Amino acid sequence: MILQRGVKILRLVILLGLAVFALRSAVTQFQDVRAERVRQGSAKDPATGWEDRLRLLRDDLPKSGPIGYVSEENIPGLAFSAVDSDEEFALTQYVLAPHVLVRGAVLEYTIGNINLPDANPPDLKAVFGVRESTSYGMGIYLFRKAAP
Repeated sequence: MILQRGVKILRLVILLGLAVFALRSAVTQFQDVRAERVRQGSAKDPATGWEDRLRLLRDDLPKSGPIGYVSEENIPGLAFSAVDSDEEFALTQYVLAPHVLVRGAVLEYTIGNINLPDANPPDLKAVFGVRESTSYGMGIYLFRKAAP
């Protein structure tokens, strides 16, 4: 009887130890995942992340007037995702408000959101008929229209 009681207590101690170990392990793993997300910048909401991506471009835009917006879907033969295209256009419009973006138009100032293929990328100046092209990294460009 004393032996059975000792075995029950031992089982309880082992079970409690395993529970504490599992909880500590889960907390540590959660902290590691969270730290990695913060390090990669994915802890931000999509609009804040997109704003960071367009921060330098914003300074080069005119104070007023419509701005063109082009993406992969405006380049014949280039693959694109309609869902990504719609979301990225909406985020760009939101971040750059009160500027008004005109989708698919090449105006005096046009934002390009274009991820080019590594092999044989198209000449963006020729595709859009622009005289200036500034790259801000991560597929973001600002085009200035060619003189008539």
